[in-house]
Amino acid sequence: MLKLLLALSAGIIVGFVKGSFSKKDKKNIQKFMNYLLFLLILSMGAEIGYDKEIISKLPDLGISAAFISMSTIFGSILAVLIMEKILIGGQEW
Repeated sequence: MLKLLLALSAGIIVGFVKGSFSKKDKKNIQKFMNYLLFLLILSMGAEIGYDKEIISKLPDLGISAAFISMSTIFGSILAVLIMEKILIGGQEW
């Protein structure tokens, strides 16, 4: 947890010191974040696929686990869209 807070703090400091980013920088940062997010999801899927115990229990988890997972995903996407509208007014950053 401390590592995450340190990384977040370092990012805030970089943003504060830099002041503002050009549109090109912002697009590059967004692409980089998307690639890292994809890599994170891929590694999580690989870890789940590697764990035979989890795979064997998937039928037992059933529809409720899938529903909870999908609700979490859609809720997160909705929260990001709402916060984007509130914080940056829906403008392309």
